[in-house]
Amino acid sequence: MFLIGLALSVWSGTQIAKAQVPKNGNLNQIAILIELQDTKFSNPQSIVDAISGPTASSVSLDNYFKVASAGKVTIQSHFPKVGNNLFIAKLHYTSSDLFEFGTEATGVLNLKSEAFNMVFKAAIEMVKDKFPTNVNFDLNNDNLLDIVSFHLAIKPPNDYGLPSFYGNFPLDGATINGKGILNVVVHTYQETDGIVKADAGQKMLSVMCHELMHAFGIGEYYYFEGLPLWHLALHQWDVMSSGVSMPLLLPSAHLRGRLGWIDIPEITTAGRYTLYPATSGRTNGVAYKILTNADPAGREYIVIEYRRYGGLNAIDGGVLDPWGEHHGLNGSGLVIYKVNTNFEGNNTGVYPRQESEVISKSELIAYRPGLTPTQFDGNNPGEMTGCVIAYKNLERSFFSADVGRTAFTPNTDPYPFLANGTRINDIFISNISSAGETISFDFSRTGVNVNSVSLDKTSISVRLGKGDQKLTPTILPENAAIGSVTWSSSNNSVATVSAEGVVSFVGVGSCTITVTTTEGNKTATCSVTVADPPAFPVIDVADEYPLGVITIPFRVYGVGAEKLTVFKVNGVEATEIKPHQGQPLGYEIEASSADGKIKITTHVIVK
Repeated sequence: MFLIGLALSVWSGTQIAKAQVPKNGNLNQIAILIELQDTKFSNPQSIVDAISGPTASSVSLDNYFKVASAGKVTIQSHFPKVGNNLFIAKLHYTSSDLFEFGTEATGVLNLKSEAFNMVFKAAIEMVKDKFPTNVNFDLNNDNLLDIVSFHLAIKPPNDYGLPSFYGNFPLDGATINGKGILNVVVHTYQETDGIVKADAGQKMLSVMCHELMHAFGIGEYYYFEGLPLWHLALHQWDVMSSGVSMPLLLPSAHLRGRLGWIDIPEITTAGRYTLYPATSGRTNGVAYKILTNADPAGREYIVIEYRRYGGLNAIDGGVLDPWGEHHGLNGSGLVIYKVNTNFEGNNTGVYPRQESEVISKSELIAYRPGLTPTQFDGNNPGEMTGCVIAYKNLERSFFSADVGRTAFTPNTDPYPFLANGTRINDIFISNISSAGETISFDFSRTGVNVNSVSLDKTSISVRLGKGDQKLTPTILPENAAIGSVTWSSSNNSVATVSAEGVVSFVGVGSCTITVTTTEGNKTATCSVTVADPPAFPVIDVADEYPLGVITIPFRVYGVGAEKLTVFKVNGVEATEIKPHQGQPLGYEIEASSADGKIKITTHVIVK
């Protein structure tokens, strides 16, 4: 089930940019729980605790904004009470009065804005005298309540996602403590088996924070075209790039800087620099930006920040949520992303299907292995509808010595580039340290001479018919100015090699593959031995595959291989393996003849 965070202005047509919520100071939020005729909260206190937190150190919405703003914003949420008891507005409306529900596949088809308007007005009428009069709910003195959030228990006909949303719209004539209403955040909680489950508040916490960020004037940073949501630009380590319910993660430093919550100084001179984690509470030393001569106007530049992997409900880099799904990063390190100020947000209102459009038309793009100016995973190109591998690479979009990603230069994977595809040749980040209380790196505008080159394989032994294999060179030092290489084979009748280092096996025998650096003529070699084809058919698979969509059929080679044309996965004919994200799985692969008389099997692991 998806819990969707949207920025909507379904009543007045006004835009997020017109938000009136002050960006610093002590804000007081009015929060109202609403039950309908067909719904009930089993534990409304869980909603209260998720918003306010029972203690000052609780993971809650109020405490989240203290951290995200580095203390520039404090939010205290107030709920209507009768005496010391929470008051819930119980209304004689049903869920179908508010939503037009479709099938489980289509989800919510429409929000009935007039009905929402009536429900909110009715709820305000019931609670308007149940808030303290000595609290300032209008910090900027515009005669409007700063923040109002409605929390609705909703019963859809199927188990599918319900939208939460933010809007600037007036509820004409509705007031609390004499103040009007413009900024409204709406959260919906799905009722199951007659009640909204007790842990609904914590599961919605990330969505609550996402929506309240809209109230501060921040837009969407994911693309979507119905479902599923596409977080391919930033992934879920940025709360504004996520529409799922868990975990609770900070906005990017770029967005925090835009709101004036932190400082992002520009690096202009070569040297060694140190960063503190995003959750350090510091207003400085948590991010840097680097401009490039490739864009003299300065509209595009690089931002670097430090995200630390945490446990459940951590609000820094990434965690595993209670359902075993991984969100955000799978380790600690530098996050490096491109800022394109020609756009504001990653949701431009046009939902492009082409990866190149998303990359070129997004304000923020996180660099990760395989990213190129036209593809999210140039190593494994695919359509937008099959980007699980790109998701996996996004989880690896961090740099540290702990994982061997210690450089970001014009010669690394990934490399810095502009929206128009221009390679940035004056940003060299190298010698990235391990991730600890801080993380450090070197920066320079130019590289150095090549000292050496090595290959990830020094020998390959295969039988004829085996599929191609790729060799990957490593040039040292990692901030070398020129990283290009050439390839050659000592015997092209045995094996050939492409300009990208892909080795193809064409005949029985032995040869040597050599890589040579353009600068310095440094070399490394890999010996290749190709034996006779196997005497029986063999399915050409790896023992293990990274998480992603695997296209079938597999190559089959050896004597009689041409007869095996039917493929099954776990006993069912299939054209692809598409594992669920975050679930390592084993698969039995079967290849058989059309008449079923010849059959071979093998197993693969996807993780």
